[in-house]
Amino acid sequence: MVIFIEGHLGGTLTHESDYLLEYAPPFIKNKLTEKNEFSKIDFSSRDSILVYKDLLEPILQEKCWACHNADVQRGELNMQHPDSLLIGGESGSILIAGNSTKSELFSRVTLSQKSQKYMPPVGEPLTYSEIQLLDWWITNGADFKMKIEEGNTSEPIKSILSKTYGIDTSPGPWYESVKIKPADSLDIAKLIDNGFLVKKLGEDNNLLDIEYNEQNLTEEKIKLLLNVANHITWLSLAQSNISDNQANYISQFPNLTRLQLEKTYLTDAGIKQISMLEHLESINLYATGVSEKCLEDLSKFPNLKRIYLWNTSADKNIVQEFKVKNPEMEIIF
Repeated sequence: MVIFIEGHLGGTLTHESDYLLEYAPPFIKNKLTEKNEFSKIDFSSRDSILVYKDLLEPILQEKCWACHNADVQRGELNMQHPDSLLIGGESGSILIAGNSTKSELFSRVTLSQKSQKYMPPVGEPLTYSEIQLLDWWITNGADFKMKIEEGNTSEPIKSILSKTYGIDTSPGPWYESVKIKPADSLDIAKLIDNGFLVKKLGEDNNLLDIEYNEQNLTEEKIKLLLNVANHITWLSLAQSNISDNQANYISQFPNLTRLQLEKTYLTDAGIKQISMLEHLESINLYATGVSEKCLEDLSKFPNLKRIYLWNTSADKNIVQEFKVKNPEMEIIF
């Protein structure tokens, strides 16, 4: 062992650090040099993850490329590049987009390991999860540019993506998907001058988080919000003097996802004034004048997930019945 280490160190000094790879067969050189590139993939941003390039290609590289690459083409098959993979081998195409069972690639890795046609013939076979990913990709069209979110993701695939790669495929909040130009700076300045606290949601997100928590909220001030109506996604009028009649303005904010109205004088009549908000996910009515009657109107919002009803006159039994009928909705009561 000492001789081996000393020999390697001597070779490194004489021939540079990559001397062992210099004359290695191409498929071995690829396997050792490209694997480091795959390990650098950032799975935290699912919008940029390509199913083939980022998930499947590393699997095929490890288990197929040794026999099917640009230099070694058993069965006249080169799997090292998408173009050559589409061409197939001596038996023709190995990919039938939309049909995994008729795709030779999928068929070979799911045969009995005793079969002479089973692939790979030596080394580690594809795992159950890897076969599932391959099936999913082919069934969804075998598109080399397909992204995670573009495939019809079943529960087993969601589980594999989560456990193996740490990729969360659950739908993100609406505001993450909205692409909009920045609001007019003059409109924002006018809101700030009138007592509103205005913040952008993020450096790359132009939607707005707006607060007004004073007891001098007038209709003229509320109307100023209409100038940035499409930009408002989080709105807090908590502890303000907003009235039931003024609540109808809230309906004009199409990208609103979070609404805080706690400790205001709003009643069920005010909630009835708020018509369809398609993307509203959370509403806080803590310590307001609403009752259980507001639930009927709130149940019409298709994406509402959370309602804060603590310290209201809502009937406990009716709220409980509503929760049983709407198990996907969380009511903090």
